[in-house]
Amino acid sequence: MPQYAPEPPTTQTLHDQYPLGEQAAAQIHENRAHLSAIIAGSQPGFIGIIGPCAMTPHLDIIAKEGSRLYEAAALYQGLYIAHRTPFWKPRTNPADWHGMETEPDTVELAFQTISALANQHGNVAAEIGNHGHIARYAGYLVFGWNGSRNAGGHKLVDTLAAAEPTLPIGIKNALDGTVDVALQHIAHVAYIRGQAGAPAVLIYRG
Repeated sequence: MPQYAPEPPTTQTLHDQYPLGEQAAAQIHENRAHLSAIIAGSQPGFIGIIGPCAMTPHLDIIAKEGSRLYEAAALYQGLYIAHRTPFWKPRTNPADWHGMETEPDTVELAFQTISALANQHGNVAAEIGNHGHIARYAGYLVFGWNGSRNAGGHKLVDTLAAAEPTLPIGIKNALDGTVDVALQHIAHVAYIRGQAGAPAVLIYRG
C-alpha cells in the first residue's frame, strides 16, 4: 500500500497544543506598549531585533539564545531586544528552501519554538509573509513586519493591522530601494488603527 505523509497540524490544533498563557499574554501586551512608545517617540530608548536569518530544528539552542537576549536587555537602560525567530524564509527563487514553517515535518516544531519563547519572555519578533501567518503567529509576537518581496501587499498589512491592533509593525521598502509604497502602508496602518493603535515604522532595506 502507498505510504502517505501525515497532514501538517492546523493552526487551531497548534494553538490548542501550545497555547499562550495569561501571564505571557499580559507580558506581550506590556512589551508591545513599550516598543510602541519608543517608535512613537513618547519614550526614549532603542530597539534591537536580533536573531538568525532562518530558524533551524534546534529548539534548545533557540530557546537559550532567546533567554540570553532577554537577560542582556535588562543590563542596558532604555534598550529593548526582541528575539528574531524566522519561522519561514522568503526567497526570490521559489525552488529554494523556505524555512521550518513550510516543511510538513518541522511546522509543529517551528510553532512550538515560537510558543515557548513567547510564554517564557514575550520577546518574539518575526516577518509575516501571508494571511495564514497572521492567524497562526501574530498573537505571539511583540513586533512583526512585512518583507520587501511583499512591498505591494496592502491587503496583508491591512489585515495584520486590524487583527492585532496593539502589535507594532515594521514596513520594509521595495527591493528597488524606493520608499513611497512603504510610507503609504504606514499611513494606512495609522488610518486603520486610529489614535489608540500601535504605530507602524519604516524598515529601510538598502
